[in-house]
Amino acid sequence: ELGAGWGALARGEVAAAASHAETVRVVLAPIVARGTDHEAARIASEGQLLAADAAVSLGRPADAHGMREAALALIPPGAQTDLRTQATRARALLALNRLAEAKPLVDRLLAIGYRHPTLMSAWTGKGGR
Repeated sequence: ELGAGWGALARGEVAAAASHAETVRVVLAPIVARGTDHEAARIASEGQLLAADAAVSLGRPADAHGMREAALALIPPGAQTDLRTQATRARALLALNRLAEAKPLVDRLLAIGYRHPTLMSAWTGKGGR
């Protein structure tokens, strides 16, 4: 669902992207609620970031801000050792313009060679190198 949603957003199909994000939320909500599946929480967080980007495209920046805060809240603090989860957390922080919090995470990821395109795009979009 996430891949299809990001693809839809890239093609300008904002409603489809939002629908994919909602599917991710609905499917994962009961699993995330248990609080034991960190991977489900990470994927749900990614879904919130997708929903936020769709909201921005629809001219709803306040909704997007709330969705980005929700994405950040979904990531369990203990799961931050996983590289993908760290990158998702960093992207949420960057989207919220919380650069001082994102920078140490991004620096650690870059230091070990992590260069996922979504993180790099978010980082360079905020002036990171």
